[in-house]
Amino acid sequence: MADFIESFDPQELPPPFRFPGVSMTTFAIDLGLEHGLPGLNTWCDTYLNIDPDARYRPLTPVGYLCILDYPRLYCDAPGYGDWGYVPQKEVFFTFPAVRLGRAVGNIFLPTDLSWAMPFIAVNNATSAITGRTVLGFQKIFGAIDLPEKPDKSFEATVSLPVFQTTGHDVEQKYEPVVSVWTGPPNPAIQALDGTFPWNLLGHSQSMDYIENTAMHLLEDLVPGLLEVINLKQMRGGQNPKTAVYQALVQSRMSFANMTAPVFYENPTFMFHADASMTCGINGAELAKIGGKKLPALAAFSMTLDMTLDHVVDAYVSPQGAAAEPDGLCGTWHGFWRPYFKDLGRLLFPFA
Repeated sequence: MADFIESFDPQELPPPFRFPGVSMTTFAIDLGLEHGLPGLNTWCDTYLNIDPDARYRPLTPVGYLCILDYPRLYCDAPGYGDWGYVPQKEVFFTFPAVRLGRAVGNIFLPTDLSWAMPFIAVNNATSAITGRTVLGFQKIFGAIDLPEKPDKSFEATVSLPVFQTTGHDVEQKYEPVVSVWTGPPNPAIQALDGTFPWNLLGHSQSMDYIENTAMHLLEDLVPGLLEVINLKQMRGGQNPKTAVYQALVQSRMSFANMTAPVFYENPTFMFHADASMTCGINGAELAKIGGKKLPALAAFSMTLDMTLDHVVDAYVSPQGAAAEPDGLCGTWHGFWRPYFKDLGRLLFPFA
């Protein structure tokens, strides 16, 4: 690839990044088979399954809706030590996804676990631009309101530029997209076994969806460390239906100095209904739950230090790759191509 042409652009920063003293409030939510898993499967097929030799699928429809308040974001890349810091607030929904690698032909086996982020919003332009153009996070710039409550309960609302309805003369406006609420803290509520974020997988409702084929992956998890997988792409200007660059980018996030979690009573969440923002949930499922307060499995807050580093291009789409044929020819072509590819490797191992 060509060398990146540097410019004075304080809104696009290179990794690694360091985030000390982050306040994070997390809602464990179960969208369930009716609302979540079909939509998350579709999301994986659309946004992650671009590598012909790998497949991603949701481990469980139980995930985290996280609200983070970053006092300081530091860029630790060489040459950026004197650039100061960036404050921000952030909200994202994430769920664990199994990566299945091609073993032979059309046989795929689970190889590792990543975390997918169908929805992420921030209130800082530098974070939004860097997340999109460098790391592949599909960050949306908006407003995040975190009012202080006298009883120490928690509340947050994310407002983003959306179209409330369809129509040529409908103006884009900032409207609420995601809201969360809790009652006051309750010290009697017990934490799940394990370390964040993997302790979510110990919840009974999460375990109901985990197949035996993925259980060995859970045994190899490193506490306080996770990999995030993102689709990074740039739309073509001459032909807007094409991507001039498309890749799967994996980032490593680590957590340290985590305080003991504070749990809240009666956590609830809501995805607001509008015409243009789905928050990464399949539209049909979102239509059923949009505008309704739903109970969360749990909600808790903690303070921790975070780092984001070890950014890897897990897969880069080849330039000028031909599209699959349509219809029955495309189906047969997609099915038999891996077998002919494996046959070619056997017959011509040094080609």
